[in-house]
Amino acid sequence: PPLLYSIDGVSFLPNPIFSALAPGTYTLQVKDGANCMATVSTVVGVNNTLVVDAGTVLPFCEGTGVPLNATTNATSFTWMPTLGLSNPATLNPVASPSISTMYYLTGRTGDCSKTDSVYVQVRQAPVANAGINQTICFGQNASLHGNGGISCTWDPPTYLSNPNAFNPTVIKPVNSVTYKLTVTDANGCSINSNVNITQPPVVTASISASSNVLCNAGNTGSATVTAD
Repeated sequence: PPLLYSIDGVSFLPNPIFSALAPGTYTLQVKDGANCMATVSTVVGVNNTLVVDAGTVLPFCEGTGVPLNATTNATSFTWMPTLGLSNPATLNPVASPSISTMYYLTGRTGDCSKTDSVYVQVRQAPVANAGINQTICFGQNASLHGNGGISCTWDPPTYLSNPNAFNPTVIKPVNSVTYKLTVTDANGCSINSNVNITQPPVVTASISASSNVLCNAGNTGSATVTAD
C-alpha cells in the first residue's frame, strides 16, 4: 500500500511535497498501511537578500553637519534615533547632532529585515569670548580682549592694529563698530562672538559770550560755553 504524508498530524495525503509554507519549524509524519508512523522535523528559513549599509562618516565640528551616505535595496527603511537628522524619511539625511551619536538604519522587505549602524562623531567647538562692550570718547583708543581656540580673526579689520591678534588695539575709531571674533581650535572647528565698541557723537564746545573784569572790580568777569 502507498505511504501517506501529513504536516499537521490530522490530514494524511499521498503527496510528500508540502508547498506555500511560511517560515517556521514543521513536524512531518509518514504513515504506512499498517498505521505505523515515522516523524521528522524541518525548518523553513528565509533567504534574506537584503543589503543595508549605513555608511561611514568622518568626524565633524559642532554646529555643522554631515550627510549620511547609506545604501539599501530594501523597500522601506527607518533611522533611529531621529534627533539631529534633517529628514529621517530620506536615505541620506544630513546629521547634525550636538553630541556624538550612533545611528541605526533598518531596512525591510516583506518578512526580511536587516540593521546596520554608523557612528557620527562630533568635535566640540571651542568657546569664543570677544570681551565686554566698551564706550569710548572720540579720539581715544580701545583694547579688545578675546580668547578661545588657538587662532583668531576679527572682522571687520577696520581701525585694528592686528586683526589676527587676540588683544588688538582699536585705534581712534571715528564711529561705532561691532567686531566679530572667530576663534579656531586644533581640530579646525570655529565659533564666533561679538563685541561692541560704541563711539558717542563728538562733543564740541565754543564760547558764546564773555566779559572782562573792570578795574578794581574783583572777580566780575564771565564766560558762557555752548556745547553740542
